[in-house]
Amino acid sequence: MNGTQNHEPLSDGCGIERDHRLAAIGTLFDLWFGYVPEEPAENTRRDIDKIVAGSHAAPSDRVLDLGCGTGRHLRELALRGWSRLKGVDVSAVAIQKARQMSHGCSVCGGGEGAITFNCEPFEDTLKKVGEPYQMILCMDMTLSLYPCDEIRRILALAAHALLPGGSLVAEVWNWKTVLTSMEGIHRVFDIPAGKLHYRVQTDRANRRLLFSHQFMTPRNSIAFPPQWQYVYDETIWRSLAESAELPLERCEAGSSDISTWLWMRRNSP
Repeated sequence: MNGTQNHEPLSDGCGIERDHRLAAIGTLFDLWFGYVPEEPAENTRRDIDKIVAGSHAAPSDRVLDLGCGTGRHLRELALRGWSRLKGVDVSAVAIQKARQMSHGCSVCGGGEGAITFNCEPFEDTLKKVGEPYQMILCMDMTLSLYPCDEIRRILALAAHALLPGGSLVAEVWNWKTVLTSMEGIHRVFDIPAGKLHYRVQTDRANRRLLFSHQFMTPRNSIAFPPQWQYVYDETIWRSLAESAELPLERCEAGSSDISTWLWMRRNSP
């Protein structure tokens, strides 16, 4: 395709139907996962080291990854012998790649059918849980894509999908640093067949980040849909978690200075 392809900006959650907005997010991440290389393996191993050490889950427990992308965290768990793993994402491209890349996990300790992947909204997955999970993951700033009302619904459904005492581990933006450290960022990444331009604008008054991406080749320019992400502080996260009966146990420094990890646990009866 010659010329420039532009997309309508993603809504900030006001004035647009949920399904339309989720479809726009899916379109964005179809483009992202179609072009951008995988996260370095050492980063994934570091994340899983931290998750395993900080949770009460064991390799025999059921684990659900909301916003799994190409399944990198679940594959690392399977390599360590975890055998009851499920990943969900709204990007069809991500799920297709996850299935292809995870095809050999059965020989790595996880057992036949160690990981299953579905492409659907998180709420749809959480509403039809049969056997509950011991742990739910929500990494890579996934919850930061959603306004408060949707996060509240997702967390409430997640609480019901967890066993009593089960954990939800989420990686979100670090509210203390990200609105200043990411202002005006413009980076260029060399990727197969071209360059990816990555820009960030900050809306400090409303505590949001606006992400813009453009993929450029010698003949084409494809603009990804601009995307708002939300920066909530600890007080808001505690309120959202408490309202979902999934209390926030602790906040920890994330994998970089712009991320924070949230550890929530379903109350025992």
